[in-house]
Amino acid sequence: MENRRLTKIKETVKKLKTDKEKIKYLDACAEDWNTNTKTKVFPDGSTNTTYCNSRFIFKDKEINEIYSSASRSVLIEEKARELDVSLELAELWLKAFEMEQQEKRELEKEKRKLRISAASNIPLKNVDRERDDILKRARDKCFDIARLNDWKYFITVTFKGSKFEFDDPEVVMKKIRSYLMHKVQRNGMKYLLIPERHKKGGIHCHALVNDIDVVDSGTVLVEGYPKPIKRETALKRGSTIKQTVYNIPSWKYGFSTAIEIDNSTAFAYYVTKYITKGNKKIFGKYYWSSRNCIREPQIIYHNSDFDHITRSEFCKGQNKYKYNSNNLIIPDFDKLADRFDDISSFLDYIYSDEYKKEYEKYEQTKLSNDFNF
Repeated sequence: MENRRLTKIKETVKKLKTDKEKIKYLDACAEDWNTNTKTKVFPDGSTNTTYCNSRFIFKDKEINEIYSSASRSVLIEEKARELDVSLELAELWLKAFEMEQQEKRELEKEKRKLRISAASNIPLKNVDRERDDILKRARDKCFDIARLNDWKYFITVTFKGSKFEFDDPEVVMKKIRSYLMHKVQRNGMKYLLIPERHKKGGIHCHALVNDIDVVDSGTVLVEGYPKPIKRETALKRGSTIKQTVYNIPSWKYGFSTAIEIDNSTAFAYYVTKYITKGNKKIFGKYYWSSRNCIREPQIIYHNSDFDHITRSEFCKGQNKYKYNSNNLIIPDFDKLADRFDDISSFLDYIYSDEYKKEYEKYEQTKLSNDFNF
């Protein structure tokens, strides 16, 4: 629920007639809509909260858009008077100025790459072009979409044909896009899809979907084994069956598997792990999601006493942050992600004694910090 003060600010600023009045009012109450704490609330009631030592780091999105728009309009008016030109010409001047600033930022990026290349003694073409914060935003957004929507199956689809065909993003993209559009339009399917390259170069896709046509493949996932095996084999061995593995009859472009989702947060972690520095934007984006997906969690902006938040501290730029969540926690997930090349092994970990011990250690550390004021 949005706090009453923010609601009041939005109601008041929308009644103001001029941009200068809006700026003056929002400047006066800046501490109420510029906060140091942001809490994401998911449909099941779980939350992710980020704290910062800077009071003005998190801004209410709607109010900030109003403030930015008003500030831009006032700047254009002032520049029009200063240059004695029309508002249209002043706006063109501002656009040119913004383009110049963007070019300077791009130049700084190139200089940064050159510095990294020289310091690391590696070819410039091999310098990672993706900034860590861009990658993190993509992963965070993918995780949010995964947590905000109801999913029924985790699917994997491959592409048959010559090596040239399944290695070419354009060829693969046309096939998967056509299939997904048909499913969305005809069946109302929701999807969150991440493409991945095989070690040999071919492309396959992982996705969360709310519904899709499936048939029993006759195979199952069992504890302690990474790949599906025949049900009869599992029963003969006395293996513990975890999941039935299905095939997707409507997928005609290659092989397909689907398993039912029994732990939505665990699967959200798993699909997000594919967004890494080593896995580039194969289809021009790190992930695809259908337009009918819920994308934005409820966000509550508020202020907290950063020094009294008993969580581990990390730095980003000049600011310090702390993080807390009551979602399923996987300690050091980024370090663990490389261990899991298949969903079966990942689920084994989630339900293993190893995970219980790591989680208990995490909880004990958190608990001891809670009493360490």
